[in-house]
Amino acid sequence: LPKADLMILDLKVPADTSQANLLKLQKKNEHTLSLVIRNEISKTGSGVDFIILSLFIEQVCSVFPLLSRNILLFYDLIPLQYDERYGKFSIFPNYVARYRTLFQADIIWTISRTIADDISINLGINPKKIVCIDGAPINHSSKTPKKPDGINPMKFILMPTGDDIRKNNTRAIQGFENYRVNNSEEDLYLIITSTFSKHSRQTLMSYSTHIIFSGNVTGDELS
Repeated sequence: LPKADLMILDLKVPADTSQANLLKLQKKNEHTLSLVIRNEISKTGSGVDFIILSLFIEQVCSVFPLLSRNILLFYDLIPLQYDERYGKFSIFPNYVARYRTLFQADIIWTISRTIADDISINLGINPKKIVCIDGAPINHSSKTPKKPDGINPMKFILMPTGDDIRKNNTRAIQGFENYRVNNSEEDLYLIITSTFSKHSRQTLMSYSTHIIFSGNVTGDELS
């Protein structure tokens, strides 16, 4: 973006995400951002779009300023839908508090039709505010396939995922192992991408010995 300016502001962040007074931080950040937006509108005489790309990063306090058109990229409702699992974490009240910002959005981009339906049905969001971007898929047609080092099985299932409870990795591996054993697929492996902690790798490998953790891979390697 050759015409973009980098602006550094004194925005407040939670020092401790589980204990932070999120509402207080939100109001301070709203005030700081609103002054900037008001100044920008007075200089240009035109409206301003303000985009939040990730509302739920725990170490950040993202809010909308006043006077802007508010756009938000929304990923999923999973922690809210499975509150019996996520509600036990100390940061859960602050997770829920961030939904205040979601309801202030004028336009909500969702990464799938399922997410669009979820927030419309479960949160009562007006469907006219929702724009599904279908994951905004990255075009890999320009990539030259390159075999990752140390990955040798000829027969495998590729599982792009992440080391996160919501990815449901345990059940995926249990399903893979159940299929492999019941179909006598001794040469079939499950290649799992992304970075996993040592503890997570050990836990997941207890469900199958036919797992390969590739770590993060490039676009060429993914192809």
